[in-house]
Amino acid sequence: MYHYTSVAGLYSKDVLDILGLVKNFETAKTLIGCYVALGYEYRGEYGIERRHYFVRQTPYVSHLHIHEYGDINALNHLNFKEQLSSKPELLRELNELKIGLHEKYPDNKAEYQKEKKVFYDRVHSKRSEL
Repeated sequence: MYHYTSVAGLYSKDVLDILGLVKNFETAKTLIGCYVALGYEYRGEYGIERRHYFVRQTPYVSHLHIHEYGDINALNHLNFKEQLSSKPELLRELNELKIGLHEKYPDNKAEYQKEKKVFYDRVHSKRSEL
């Protein structure tokens, strides 16, 4: 069974990804305890500079990504969503990639993410051309 994301027609796992934007990255550290009290586990930047990353397992899996307004990583997330929403060929390509990677790496999230990142990086690097 496939779930869908904020991009109509994009396949996903049953994970809710939330992008939060704050005025000041450092000041946002004061909110960590609030999210932990809501059941989120704080994982620091988790491989992306200047991101506060949280994971919650119940009642459903959700990932919270908090970036500062104007941060390139937040802009990349929003641009990626725009590109997939406006370019059906990219959407189809990513869906096919996700299906293939899920079959290839059903129990290896790291390898799945590593190969999927190639697609994401290509879209980000060519965003002005797309």
